[in-house]
Amino acid sequence: MMPNLPRRALLAASTLVVGAFGIWSASRAIAIGGAVDITLDPAQRFQTFRAWEATIELLAGEDPWPPSHLEMFERLGTEVGITRLRLESYSGAENTNHAFEKLLNGQIDGNAWRALRYPTVNDDDDPNHINPAGFDFADLDWRIDNFLLPLQEIAAKSGRRYEVNFTYVAFTQQIRSGRYIHTNPEEYGEYILAAFLHMKEKYGLIPEYFEPILEPDNTASWTAALMGPAVAAATRRLVEAGFRPKIIVPAVTNIKHALPFFDAIVATPGAAELLSELAYHRYWGGWPTILEQLARRAQSMGIDTAMLEFWDGRATYDTLHDDLLYGQISAWQGRTVLTYHKSDAAKPAGQQVSLAEDTRMNMPYFRAIRPGYQRIGATSSLAEAVAPLAFQTPGGGMTVVVKSIGAAPIVIHGLPAGSYRVDWATPRGSGGTDAPVATAADGTLAIEIPDAGTLSVVPA
Repeated sequence: MMPNLPRRALLAASTLVVGAFGIWSASRAIAIGGAVDITLDPAQRFQTFRAWEATIELLAGEDPWPPSHLEMFERLGTEVGITRLRLESYSGAENTNHAFEKLLNGQIDGNAWRALRYPTVNDDDDPNHINPAGFDFADLDWRIDNFLLPLQEIAAKSGRRYEVNFTYVAFTQQIRSGRYIHTNPEEYGEYILAAFLHMKEKYGLIPEYFEPILEPDNTASWTAALMGPAVAAATRRLVEAGFRPKIIVPAVTNIKHALPFFDAIVATPGAAELLSELAYHRYWGGWPTILEQLARRAQSMGIDTAMLEFWDGRATYDTLHDDLLYGQISAWQGRTVLTYHKSDAAKPAGQQVSLAEDTRMNMPYFRAIRPGYQRIGATSSLAEAVAPLAFQTPGGGMTVVVKSIGAAPIVIHGLPAGSYRVDWATPRGSGGTDAPVATAADGTLAIEIPDAGTLSVVPA
């Protein structure tokens, strides 16, 4: 049974709100005269997409647990298409203050819990010896029991499964009293190994991905100089125990900090062994030239890039498009996907939950770009108004996603012959063609976007 916990949000994931660029696009919405030609070039090859990520969120707030949470869990995968979940663990799990249990029991409120979830008490004086009694993973267990396992169970019914990104969090500026010992790389490595062993022994869970620290530039305790030894220590401990997760770094809030942190990590012996993604968040920075620098640096290491957080409705489709085009990202996360409406609590299941407006506008991207799809070349005869991205499926098919500043007829050249489903999202609503649209005898596909917004073309 789920406790009636106060909470701000259930799941944080890929979305779009009409932010600065989106408002500009909407205000500039025009009817574009004449057809816009989009030409695909499969000879040009770019990144392979791997994951639409969401965060299992557990923050105190005002709303009780929504009665339609199972509907939210179902639609997260089947409608929105999320494929990877970020599972967080707070540094204060190396402590015996039982703060999370006190929150569940009503002994403390959310504000008090926030101050208690990061201070640490050493399990013993030996970082090479784990004393299980010195760790309290009640918070992590609650996320697994009430979010991850139900999500996996629902996904399994349709033959799906979420990958898991285990993420360590330590916003130590919130500590009001107590110590923080994980700036010692060996003590940090011990914590990470203890968490992996706990998940395996209790749940049979071995996360596919590991994010060593969330937003290191958002706390004074973590520096670029610390990141390398910490990642190296955790990597060594995990590998020795038989774990080989794909490691994601540095996940900074300011994109300008990504390369200094990343370079410090890879310069540390033992820290680059399991690196998989060069990740950033979008709160500061993000000019195309910086995104291109990150993409080149990741390619030089043979790893992917990823944008893994931009919450509060700011992850617009312009942001997503730029991340895919310039940053050549292979994974992406915005923020809350589905919205529970208090005013609709008396309505039957299926009417209490709706797509967040920003998610709705991003849906054409989610439909057209699935894990395993590789981006190929795509050009537009009017790129300043109608901007395309194209992908090739593992089976040789092709998909196209377009953002447009206004209504426009579009002719796509280079698609494999066949029928295609066309869907769009505009400020006035979402829609699509009544029936699949077939390519013409000359191999072109003629479609139209009815307003400013986004559009997807996928094989029917």
